[in-house]
Amino acid sequence: MTVQEIIDRAKDDFDQTGDGTFSDTQLLAIFNEGYTDLCRNTEMLDKQSEVTMSALDGVLTIPSDFLHARQTRWSYNTQLYAKSHRILDYDQRDWKNEVGTPEYSVYFNFDQMRLKPINSAAGTVTFRYTYIPADLTVSDSPAIPLVYQEALVDFIVAQMFVIVKEYNNANAYWGNYLKRRARAKRQSRDGQRTPDTLTTQRPVNVFSYPKWDQGYRTK
Repeated sequence: MTVQEIIDRAKDDFDQTGDGTFSDTQLLAIFNEGYTDLCRNTEMLDKQSEVTMSALDGVLTIPSDFLHARQTRWSYNTQLYAKSHRILDYDQRDWKNEVGTPEYSVYFNFDQMRLKPINSAAGTVTFRYTYIPADLTVSDSPAIPLVYQEALVDFIVAQMFVIVKEYNNANAYWGNYLKRRARAKRQSRDGQRTPDTLTTQRPVNVFSYPKWDQGYRTK
């Protein structure tokens, strides 16, 4: 469905009589709020980004739409495991000055990541991550599967009833939205694929570099 179709569905459920209670501009703003909330909570959208690092760079800015890392790799063949800044400070005070082949990723300052150890040679950091989508217009279509888009109708209608202070109806639609969001979260996580999963395989949790190399990186 397009955003306009979702908004029209919400108007039908709200039973707007054409008296101009809500404009499409207002409903578009509510839609984008719901779209962000659904994607943030379910983490159903993911993509890949690659950053080129010069030798001894050590620090990079993570993508602006970054939500949650699914996997971070150094120069295609080294998986970087997330480490806590606090734990590293406790275990090894001089870790920030260590140079070598990166083994860990350390997030800090909200939008930056530090490699541990600092990369001694040039390379690339590849992110596979869930992301927060940009706002859409009425002619766009949400990136989420069609089966989950009905939840956005419930979100819009719930907010419409809150605005007109019909709280019983608002609670009913909000409850429907939360149920659909919870179902979408379970289903989208069940279907997540790791980079070493071939098309014919079910999702796995253990990383296998040979499978990843033959079935993902070289395609």
